Amino acid sequence: MEGDAQRLNLKREVGLIGAVSFIAGTMIGSGIFISPQYVLATIGSPGASFVIWAFCGLLAMLGGLSYAELGTIIPESGAEYIYILRTAGKVVAFMFVLSFIIVMRPASATAIALSFAEYIVAPFYNSCTAPVLVVKFVAAGAILVLAIVNCLSVRLAMHVQVVCMMVKVLGMAVIILGGVVMLFQGCTENFDESFEGTNVGVSSIGIAFYQGLWSYDGWNTLNYLTEELKHPEVNLPRAVLIAISLVTGLYLLVNVSYLTVMTPKELMSSTAVAVTWGNKVFGSWGWIMSVAAALSAFGSLNGTFFSGGRVVFVAAREGHMPDILAMAHVHRLTPSPALIFTTIISLLVLIPGDFQSIVNFFSFTAWFFYAITLSGLIYLRIKKPELPRPYRVPIVIPIFVLIAAVFLVLAPIIDSPQIEYLYVTLPRAVLIAIFLVTGLYLLVNVSYFTLLTPNEFMSSTAVAVTWGNKVFGSWGWIMSVAAALSAFGALNGVFFSGSRVVFVAAREGHMPDILAMAHVHRLSPSPALIFTTIISLLVLIPGDFQSIVNIFSFSAWLFYGITLSGLIYLRIKKPELPRPYRVSFIHRLSKFHYHT
Repeated sequence: MEGDAQRLNLKREVGLIGAVSFIAGTMIGSGIFISPQYVLATIGSPGASFVIWAFCGLLAMLGGLSYAELGTIIPESGAEYIYILRTAGKVVAFMFVLSFIIVMRPASATAIALSFAEYIVAPFYNSCTAPVLVVKFVAAGAILVLAIVNCLSVRLAMHVQVVCMMVKVLGMAVIILGGVVMLFQGCTENFDESFEGTNVGVSSIGIAFYQGLWSYDGWNTLNYLTEELKHPEVNLPRAVLIAISLVTGLYLLVNVSYLTVMTPKELMSSTAVAVTWGNKVFGSWGWIMSVAAALSAFGSLNGTFFSGGRVVFVAAREGHMPDILAMAHVHRLTPSPALIFTTIISLLVLIPGDFQSIVNFFSFTAWFFYAITLSGLIYLRIKKPELPRPYRVPIVIPIFVLIAAVFLVLAPIIDSPQIEYLYVTLPRAVLIAIFLVTGLYLLVNVSYFTLLTPNEFMSSTAVAVTWGNKVFGSWGWIMSVAAALSAFGALNGVFFSGSRVVFVAAREGHMPDILAMAHVHRLSPSPALIFTTIISLLVLIPGDFQSIVNIFSFSAWLFYGITLSGLIYLRIKKPELPRPYRVSFIHRLSKFHYHT
């Protein structure tokens, strides 16, 4: 309790108007000016797209009300992180904060910054696509400016949010009024047979929700700064109801206006739907909509920075991040180190950033952790009914949102078990996976050396189990199971890939023909798998882990060298070969090269 008493808390400066502005201002960002074409293209018809937008609003509303109860039970900043920490424990909370810091919040900030940059530069490149490098430099500039604003003052960040909120609502009001005028002029032909061509596949519905919910992302913004909210037991649920109701109504009316002015084909083919709408309605003054959309994204990016920095701050305060990130400016009381850290990670993610893949990846990861958080609310209802609840929602609401979250996580995988909606391309998959794994490895080693001395570390034959015994005591066997399952998954991957090499080698005539055969129904390379199994069992007999690793590493990197020499040879001798992805000899990470 003494430690809690000395813990640094942030100042309560956010009232109801500021709270509504933060929620609505963060939600109304780049999404409504970019996502409508993706929702329509995925679900297939205007009528079904309206249903998706309405249900997304309902889901955001119910999720926000569920989070409002959590925010009044656990009146601390940090949203999902602090709720998972208090209900599921430190291990799951650490998993969340790592995913949040490395993937979710930087991905969200990057996507919004890219949208802002696209709209800012659009008037200067009317007849062509803006260069990727220019867009990314503008996006980086926006990130840096807002990082400085949030470090300087909470009030300044709040004023930016309120001003941007007014501009974006005004911009949306212009779009709505323009649509109303066109409707009175009889432009209703795009609403005939509204549900014709609807895609009713589970995957289509799931990914349409991903795109729609991206536009509603920010419904939980206020829970990230509960400690800075005045009278959270009253203002938190009230702000959620006002802001999300306002945003849902605006989104539906804006979509009606889009389809009044543009045909579904025009809407789906547009890369910046608000600008296309503005050019059709205002002609040479269409750039006004570009400015409005850019300011809208700027406000959303500001809200993302404001809330994201608080999660890093709270995680550090709870011991899951370095102590320096739990510090605040002595006079301004802003979490400056956490904001600087968030800025650096966002700029790194910006380098290979691509809007569409980022949105799908972010939505998948976010709703996975929303499900865990809502499970915590249900757990508290059952196990801790005595806790004071200044605000309480019917239990059916968090259960419904939990079911929806599980559907959103599983639907695309069940209907179409592929990962293109997460990563889209091989080079981006490699970059994201290696970046994530490197970060995990570094943090795991830091955790090991935090709890184990170098002698304990070197003498352990199963370091994760030794770590688990020191942290969990008699429950240390959990780490043994986790490590075993990790190795089991890696072994499965080795078998999957290794047997394909044998299969291809046999198909090329370098191995017996029987190894190039596949099962007639399952289409799996069974003979190659059986051959790989037999060889592995033979190697297992005299096997010694340390020597096997050394032999493998030596042999593997020898052939990696030969393979890369082949790439250089093809670049020099076969420059005419088609290259859908091309890496320079000194790889310029500032830009991916794609040729269609």
